[in-house]
Amino acid sequence: MTQKRQLNKDGLHSMLVEQGFEHQIFQKEINTRSLFEGELSFEKISDGISMHCSHGLEKQAARSSASINPCISMNIVFAGNIGFSLGEDRYQFTASEHNPVLFINVIGETEIFTRHLIEGQTVKKINITIDKQWLLSRCKSTNDLANVHSIFGQNSAVYHFDCSPALVELAEQLFEQKVKLELGSQLQAEHLSLQVVHECLPLLLAENISSKSDHFVAPISANKPKSSLTTKLTKQALPQFGICKIEAALDGILLNNQLLKNVSLKEVASQLGLSISTLQRQVKEKHQVTVIEYLRNKRLDNAKKLLIIERKSIGEVSFMSGYTHVANFTTAFKKRFGVTPDKLRKEHFG
Repeated sequence: MTQKRQLNKDGLHSMLVEQGFEHQIFQKEINTRSLFEGELSFEKISDGISMHCSHGLEKQAARSSASINPCISMNIVFAGNIGFSLGEDRYQFTASEHNPVLFINVIGETEIFTRHLIEGQTVKKINITIDKQWLLSRCKSTNDLANVHSIFGQNSAVYHFDCSPALVELAEQLFEQKVKLELGSQLQAEHLSLQVVHECLPLLLAENISSKSDHFVAPISANKPKSSLTTKLTKQALPQFGICKIEAALDGILLNNQLLKNVSLKEVASQLGLSISTLQRQVKEKHQVTVIEYLRNKRLDNAKKLLIIERKSIGEVSFMSGYTHVANFTTAFKKRFGVTPDKLRKEHFG
């Protein structure tokens, strides 16, 4: 629903929680004043596609952080300086009325996203987000699957493209429909958002990205080397039968064994009807790590959410991640993400 009003921290937080986000807002100054004034909407079009429209004034400096599942986020910006942190890195795009910007975030694994609000700036933008599974469920051939998995070839990547006249027109029509309340207007907005997806997805195909490396956006603060190109999918990278079932079983271990001691791979393999060697091989082929390393990495991935969204201390997160010494946790965290836990916090809150 479009909100034509002033929104404070609690109001904005409620809107995002209603959309299913694990979310938190942090203000530079603790007060009850408005964060945003204008038109703001968050709409779920289906279980796997959502739309966000924003046109108004950012009233305070603040940080809006959320845990984002694997997805493609398409952003058309007409006005404003859009700064955000994605995982360990920070990005920034500036748009104007005569120079709209199109940037697309591809998130291959659950990641922490923080939007940096700037006091006094006017922002006009539209975001269409599609879940990875939503897209995979629409694949009708092996070639379709290969194309989708090539798009998600990295854990996260940000791309910038020229905003075509067709996309500009679609975005303008979306703004026009979102300020109306009639059912027909809402249905038209859903139709337009799918047209945006249709226009943007071909830009991400491997043959287009690999031939135009300038589309890849380097972060303002690069804490970990990233490839500038999305690589084509190899035969080995295609999803294997049963790997999702294996991952679900391993996630169950994480819920019941905090320190990862006495993990019985034999028992897990038996439950899945596999040998230990087959279990290890399937995890190794998809994730390039052993089963125990996979479990530890998942703990470290979750540590980012605990640090940013739940604002727990590094000591607390260290223990919750299965480490008895903070120094060991910090070393493992930096090895995996290229930054220390403290540096990650600064990227999102600084």
